[in-house]
Amino acid sequence: GTVNKPLSLIDPASPSLVQCYSPSSLSKIGTVPNLSATEVSDMALRSKNAQQVWKSTTFAQRRRVLRTLQKYVVSHVDEICLLCAKDSGKTQ
Repeated sequence: GTVNKPLSLIDPASPSLVQCYSPSSLSKIGTVPNLSATEVSDMALRSKNAQQVWKSTTFAQRRRVLRTLQKYVVSHVDEICLLCAKDSGKTQ
C-alpha cells in the first residue's frame, strides 16, 4: 500500500502560522495565526470589551454594520461556500 506522509500543522519555514487542510483531500486550504494561550485569552477579553460597546449602540448603528456584512457575504457567497465545503471535507 501507499504510505502517506503525516501532515504538519506547523510549517517550519513559517512557525507563526497553522496550516489548514481539507479532511477529504488533505489539500492545504489556508493558514491561520499560530496563537499562544495568552494571545487567545487577550482576544477573548477584547471581544468581551467590544460587546460592552456594541450593546450600547442604536438599532440604526447595528443595522448599518449588519448590512455591510450582508453585502460582503452576498458578494462572496461562492467563495464562502467553497471554503466551508473544503473545510468540512464535503464536496461542492
